[in-house]
Amino acid sequence: MNMKRNSIAVALLLVAVASAFPACGGGGGGGGGDNTPAPPFSQSDLTGTWYVSILQSSQTLSGSAEPGWIRGTATVYSSGTISVPILETSKGTGAGPTGVVWTIDPWTGIISESGGNSDFHGKLAANKQLIVGTATNLNTQATTTTVQLRILQKMATSPTLTISDIAGKTFMIHQIESGAGSEWMYAEGSTGPVYSGVTTTGTLLTPITKPSGTSLGGEIGLLSITPSGIMSLNTNSSFLGIVSPDKTYMISTETSAQDSSVYRLTVVQFTNPSTSYSLSDLAGTWRTHSILSIGAWLYSTATIDALGQGTISDEHDSFGNTKASYLVDLTVSADGIVSDPTNTTSHCFLSPSRDLAVMTQTIPGAGSFLSVLVK
Repeated sequence: MNMKRNSIAVALLLVAVASAFPACGGGGGGGGGDNTPAPPFSQSDLTGTWYVSILQSSQTLSGSAEPGWIRGTATVYSSGTISVPILETSKGTGAGPTGVVWTIDPWTGIISESGGNSDFHGKLAANKQLIVGTATNLNTQATTTTVQLRILQKMATSPTLTISDIAGKTFMIHQIESGAGSEWMYAEGSTGPVYSGVTTTGTLLTPITKPSGTSLGGEIGLLSITPSGIMSLNTNSSFLGIVSPDKTYMISTETSAQDSSVYRLTVVQFTNPSTSYSLSDLAGTWRTHSILSIGAWLYSTATIDALGQGTISDEHDSFGNTKASYLVDLTVSADGIVSDPTNTTSHCFLSPSRDLAVMTQTIPGAGSFLSVLVK
């Protein structure tokens, strides 16, 4: 999708680690009358334990005390209050925030928060196992800001994942950098058979595509997994990935093994070679949340019909800009690659579940994007 900005600024500053994870509040929705259908979401859908993966970005993130990535476990109670005892970041580990509350709109699944970052905008996916959102952090003492893309995955109450669940798979990978790095990347990949009962190899296939060009693929190392779905990689001790309970995707954060000031967030979508896609698979209402390498976030709503024609509306960015509705005309290949003919850098993959899509692209003047779309 072409999300070209007419007025994207070029500077964002840092924010403190202490304010890295925002809070929650707001909400709305309703209905009434005997003929009114029940809303599709409820506050109870947020209750449970979630794994939080955050990438932060700003123009001055590299070399600062502000972390590039943040991760940890958050427990959401029935009141919407969130408990985050510990957060691990690319700069160290410390106590999580307190006083954070989330509220969900029962009709849209939009989540707001109080007690933290007031501009947090999140969306609970229709499957109620995934939350994607954006936020701005402000360090009032230093008068600096940084932006976040947050992805939260519901953790299974009785986890039973094994290495066999990720071995012998094919996948599509999309990645975005922050800090000293500013490139997106996408590639196809595969995992090998189970090795010694506990690991499998991960391989990126040629070509690996970036804004700077393409490169050869190759083995990335040995992958291990815990019953909770936490993945590690023997070639990078900072890497931590979380496999979804339904075993269809993985989110990871890491610091580059070659450059400690380059931070990455990666989305791996496991593919099904027998799946064939059509334009009708795009039909529906999607919420898009994006992070930009220049240090900005963007969110919008995409309403797409069965012919791939859609309207982008409710578009907001972290600079306070809004954009009037505009049209897109999308195509989809039989293997699930969604394309926007007006932006040849755009590369998007639609998961076999048809309710999650991940896209990388470059917009002149705005740099590299990574966008996560959920129904």
